[in-house]
Amino acid sequence: MPDTQTWLCPAPPHSAGKLPILLYMLGPNGPKIAHDIFQLHHHDHVGSVYMVIDSDKPQPTAPFSGALGLRKCHFLLTKPRAPVGYIKGMRGHYSQEFVMEKLDLLASLPSSLQSVVLLDSDTFVTPAYSGLLLSELAQMDSRQFVAAARAEARTYITGPHGAPIANCTNEWCLNIPPASEGVNSGCLVLNLTRFRAWNAAFCDRGARPWYACALELSGRGSFLFQGGDNGVWNTLIAFHPYIWRPLPCGTHASVAVLRGLARTLSQRDGAAPLCDVSVPASRYWYEGRYLPATAPRGFPWGAYDQCIYPVEGADARFGPVPRAPAGGVAPAVLHGAARLTPLAALVATLWTTRSAAARARITSTYPCWCLSFVGHDDRQVGHELPAPSPTGCRKAASALANMSQADASPSSE
Repeated sequence: MPDTQTWLCPAPPHSAGKLPILLYMLGPNGPKIAHDIFQLHHHDHVGSVYMVIDSDKPQPTAPFSGALGLRKCHFLLTKPRAPVGYIKGMRGHYSQEFVMEKLDLLASLPSSLQSVVLLDSDTFVTPAYSGLLLSELAQMDSRQFVAAARAEARTYITGPHGAPIANCTNEWCLNIPPASEGVNSGCLVLNLTRFRAWNAAFCDRGARPWYACALELSGRGSFLFQGGDNGVWNTLIAFHPYIWRPLPCGTHASVAVLRGLARTLSQRDGAAPLCDVSVPASRYWYEGRYLPATAPRGFPWGAYDQCIYPVEGADARFGPVPRAPAGGVAPAVLHGAARLTPLAALVATLWTTRSAAARARITSTYPCWCLSFVGHDDRQVGHELPAPSPTGCRKAASALANMSQADASPSSE
């Protein structure tokens, strides 16, 4: 495999204080997936962006849509591929080919860089991202160097093994199943100064990279079945929780929280909940069970999280599941998680569109099946709702950026 190159797209002077962003845009689809990550930014108020690309790919030109498409990027450094032998035994994952590069991030960045947020390429960065994430960096204690959100909750009537869950309300509850416990590595806020110092002392006093020793912990309770770099970070944090600061619920919004935001934002003008279809309880089937009459119904609200109700975790090592701060949910990153990009695009547009009429137009025309899992081939994954094939959701998501272009709230930037 080719070496990797790091390119820098420096921030303009008025954005020099914004938090830098690190993106891995590897493989044939990496640049395409990351192209719209800054589409919400109609003005260039983003920190410096570090892009890691394959060395055998052409020099990137206009790699991003929106205002950042005007930036001039330049080559920074070349790095040999990380040793792939470390990933033996890791289960298959769509990002497995690039796992080691994301774990080897310290070698992809200049040693003078003090902090960065590492993002998955299938995310949307909100205009408020820098202030929210810099605040989390400032609140880290002296041993913490990574801030990350907890894994997503799910809806269950009882626990995964049939046992009642303590925090059930109205006969249903939010729960993190054991197979999903830990953190979501799609947004990692990193104090690089502390990370480097810890890395130099952690794994044979720096003789081996930190992830080599993290993988060796897997025999004592592996999270590697989660796939990708997510499993390695969760293995490390499970045994060294002092390095981690949990992000407030909704700061990094993915899956259930994205659906919760879609529901909340669609109702803020007094409208009916988005795609709220009444379904008799006896016919509402979710995750192998019929939900009772008191459970939230209508697709896909059996699986939404508005960051309000308590959540039952599955592993005490990760502590209590954070809920929204007093001021409510404030998203910095909206994460499509590969198959929910159309949903993330909808939430991103509703969040930054200030006109009630424009929001109503969006929610009334957006296909409900686009809230379900849709692959990069624009075909539905699973059968949550009847949908055409292809779904047309990728085109609908792209159209949202144009609908809100002239209506984005300037105060959010």
